[in-house]
Amino acid sequence: MQGNRAPVGLTGCAPSLHRDDTVNMRGLAVFVMRGPMQAGLVAAASLALSLIVPPALWIGGASVALYALRKGLTGGLAAGGVAALGSLALLWASLGQPDVGVLLALTVWVPVLSVAAVLRATVRLQLSVWVAAGFGLIVIGLLFMLVDDPAEMWYEGLSQALPAARVQAELGMQPADFDAQAWQELLARIAALMSGFTGAALTVNTLVSLLLARWWQAILFNPGGFGEEFRELRLGRVAGSVALVVMVAAWLLQTGFLVNVAVLLVAVYLFQGLAVAHGVVKQRDLGRGWLVGLYVLLFFAFVHMALLIALLGMLDGWTDIRRRWAAAPPS
Repeated sequence: MQGNRAPVGLTGCAPSLHRDDTVNMRGLAVFVMRGPMQAGLVAAASLALSLIVPPALWIGGASVALYALRKGLTGGLAAGGVAALGSLALLWASLGQPDVGVLLALTVWVPVLSVAAVLRATVRLQLSVWVAAGFGLIVIGLLFMLVDDPAEMWYEGLSQALPAARVQAELGMQPADFDAQAWQELLARIAALMSGFTGAALTVNTLVSLLLARWWQAILFNPGGFGEEFRELRLGRVAGSVALVVMVAAWLLQTGFLVNVAVLLVAVYLFQGLAVAHGVVKQRDLGRGWLVGLYVLLFFAFVHMALLIALLGMLDGWTDIRRRWAAAPPS
């Protein structure tokens, strides 16, 4: 951090309250910080809501992470415990399936609490990114260890959920115009990557929750601190070299495990690529329109843009794009 600005969340006075706090994100963050009960209840309600509105999952994770960042692992565990019990009760009452609440608690709050604890202890965002990636890698590894053929398992599930006849009917196409064999081949290609998508989804959800919590923390205690921290995210040259070797090996060998790990690495380096983009826009004073355009393209062409942004992040590990742009004279 620069100047006399302290690392986000490690110092600072208590946040002041305003009348509109209850209707904006700052107000939600203030409510979460009132105690582990409030943080846990927000997390539990958000987790239950995420079954209908998936992005609510990030608010639930961020609530627990924010409390852990400010109060330490003990406080985070208290909030996580309330969240786990609350989600268990809500999902049991609404779906009659308490096991869903247990599964979501393990896959949401355990990773989120872990990365929040690492960030609080080290004040190094890149370490939290790699811890989140470690959880994704564990998921991929478990799938390949416990299932004889993960791709076949995913293919069977996708075929049952999206049979060719159903897709044809929903698209309103005639049998002669719908290539059922091509559809099955597409499902097979997706199935071969589903283990990687699952690990990547866990990692991305964990990191988005952490970043949202860090943003809340900055709003309350250190305005502007989050932007500085994110724009300086660097995953390291050694890590970039290892990632590149894994991705090249996956491309050359085409082994299922390596290919799925490569999918996870793309998700990880997507965050560094976005940090590079934010850093360059800030350094060159290009305006937010560039970032809006980037995120619009990412939304509508996710696969291609995610690959390009991830490659940008990897390239930054060797070339330090942000430093070069900062040193270059304005055009």
